[in-house]
Amino acid sequence: MSTPTWVRFSPVPDTPEQLLDAARPLLDRLEFELVKVSRLGWDPYEEAFGYAGDQDANSTVKCATEADALAAARGWQGFSLHYNALSAWTDVFLYFWNGEQGTNLVVELGSSALYYKGEGFREGQWVRDFLIGYTAAVGADVCGYGTPYKVVYQPLDPARVLAELASGTLVRYPSPVMHLISFRLVGPGQVAPLLAAQNPEPSLAYAQTTSGYHVLADLP
Repeated sequence: MSTPTWVRFSPVPDTPEQLLDAARPLLDRLEFELVKVSRLGWDPYEEAFGYAGDQDANSTVKCATEADALAAARGWQGFSLHYNALSAWTDVFLYFWNGEQGTNLVVELGSSALYYKGEGFREGQWVRDFLIGYTAAVGADVCGYGTPYKVVYQPLDPARVLAELASGTLVRYPSPVMHLISFRLVGPGQVAPLLAAQNPEPSLAYAQTTSGYHVLADLP
């Protein structure tokens, strides 16, 4: 099985510019270096919305700053930002596009990110720390990473995540997998009793963050 790379989030009300400003301390701490911006739009090959950065010479632009990238992407339906994350020596792509409920966003991680270790990170820790920080920065209600999530340009539905939490499905996905659920949806004292009744795999770790999220992760 190939390493999962796709991360999905629920829609958020802020603009991409506001989201990038909010994520800036995290991106700086993890040494994100911007490479280029690419267009998202109608993909005639897939006959669906998706990556459109290879359709013409103006669909991908090398950029050194987010301000330059936002200027280049003005008028596009959406865009992706390609970064070199120097703290883990991996590529990371941040995707943003307009949706009915605000801004839709996904993240694509380099396949080596999950197994990176070094510079104070245990294997799996870099992905865990990045997703906790990024989800809190953008203010998404839910985040999902791992085996359940393939390449699809659709936001993650909080109702689906809550239904899978209640049914026990959420704790039975094969590793690697990670979900974050905001305290806005499920109170701080509500998840631990559910997990105790569901008898999840021993490798599934449950924690709460100071930023207000439940974290359910089965990572290396």
